[in-house]
Amino acid sequence: MNLEALKLELTNLTQEQQCWLATRNALRVLPMIAVDGERFPFWKQYAQGHLFSIFRAMNMALYLSTQWTEFEKRGIASLTTDITADSAYAAARNCELTSTSLLATHAASCAAAAAHASSLSSHAYAAAANSINYTGFNNLAERATAYKVFSADITSMKLNHGLPSWVDLWYGQQPDRILNFEKWLLHGLRSLGLSYWADEYSNWIVGNFNHEKMERSIFIPEETIKAGPQMMLEFLQERERDTGLNSKILPQNSWVDPTVQNLN
Repeated sequence: MNLEALKLELTNLTQEQQCWLATRNALRVLPMIAVDGERFPFWKQYAQGHLFSIFRAMNMALYLSTQWTEFEKRGIASLTTDITADSAYAAARNCELTSTSLLATHAASCAAAAAHASSLSSHAYAAAANSINYTGFNNLAERATAYKVFSADITSMKLNHGLPSWVDLWYGQQPDRILNFEKWLLHGLRSLGLSYWADEYSNWIVGNFNHEKMERSIFIPEETIKAGPQMMLEFLQERERDTGLNSKILPQNSWVDPTVQNLN
C-alpha cells in the first residue's frame, strides 16, 4: 500500500481511530530524537526542558488514545492538550537544523501533533497523515516497512471493529537504525536525570500504561510547570512515592493479532 492509499484509508476512520494511529506512529519515530547521539547536540541549551516537553506531549497522546471514553467523560479541556502540544512544537522549533537533526524535529513534531489530535477531527487526520510521511523520512527501506506496519494497524482495527489491544509497534520488524536510536535515547535521558521518562517509554512501547501516572503528568500544577523541568520531575517523583507507584519496567503484556503480525 502506498502513501496516497494509506491517506485515503484514514478518511474512513473515526477521530478516535485516527488518534490511535497518529500516537502509535509518533511513538515509532520518537527514538529519532537521538539521531545525533545521546547528548542531543542540536539543542545548545535547555535539552532537559525540551525533552520533558516532548515526552509530556507523548504521554498526553497515549493517555487520550488509550482512554478515549474517559477523555470524553471527564471533558479534558482542549486548552490543556493544546498547551502541552505547543511546548513540544517549541522543542522541535528550537532544534539547530542540520541534515540529520531534521529527523529529530520531525519526531518532536509527531509527538506534538498526536497530543493535539484529540481537539479536532481535522487535527487527528493531519497528525496521522504526517506521521506516515515522517516514518522512514530519509530511508527508503524504512519507509517501506513503515507503510507495512501502518497498513497492519489499519487492518487490525478493521478486524477488531474499533481499537484493538496494543500490538507490537513494529510487528517484529523494527529497523536496526531505529533500534540504535532507541538505545541512545534511553541512555541520554538517564544521563540528563530523566530516568522517569526513560522508564515510561520502556513501558509504553510494550503496551503497559499506568493511567494514574499519565494523569499526574497531564495535570501538573501551573506554578510547578513555570518552575521548570526539575520541579516538574520532583512533583511526579514525589507523587509516585506518596502513592507507592514506581517507574520500574512492568512485565510485557502486549497482544499481537496473529492475522497481521507477519508482514512478509
